Amino acid sequence: MEPTVIETSIGLLCVQVEGRDWFTLQSPRPYGEVWPYVSLTLWRRDDSCELESKPWYDVEPGKEPMKKGPMPPALVEEFLKVGTEWANAHPEEFEKAARAEFDDHIFYIVHDTFDELMRIFTDAQNHFRKIRDEPEFENYASTALRRRVKKEAQRLSVMRLQISGAAKAINTLASRRPSDPENQGAAQ
Repeated sequence: MEPTVIETSIGLLCVQVEGRDWFTLQSPRPYGEVWPYVSLTLWRRDDSCELESKPWYDVEPGKEPMKKGPMPPALVEEFLKVGTEWANAHPEEFEKAARAEFDDHIFYIVHDTFDELMRIFTDAQNHFRKIRDEPEFENYASTALRRRVKKEAQRLSVMRLQISGAAKAINTLASRRPSDPENQGAAQ
């Protein structure tokens, strides 16, 4: 998403929504190319914004390495005010960020977690198959052990199918938007 630019007393600052309840105000060019360089993280709280940490900014332009100093309190107040006004005027940007965050969580569950489980179960099934195919297994395993290994191999196969089905179901349901008829009640 392209950042929005807002006007301040020291020039333009970019507003970038980072999550459902936080955003950054930052100088529009990379650090060192603009003075003063500003980078603030703001958290939305009800109808106002709070700074995440003590604000600092570049106080000596063109020097290497750049020196940073405390931001003047009046500038901090201005940024909090314009940040709050912008946040209150653009709730849809935070909704988009929240949806993207949700999609990331679902992606993690479906692709990272379930893919890893599928890999583990596939490896386990291969190991069970390898053990059962060894002549030593047939020669030395008791009847009870052979039955148990066969039963557990079947259980692994079933669990692998359940994981695959769960991943597909979650992925399918997560891709539906609140405008879908079955989600109308949840969205309201």
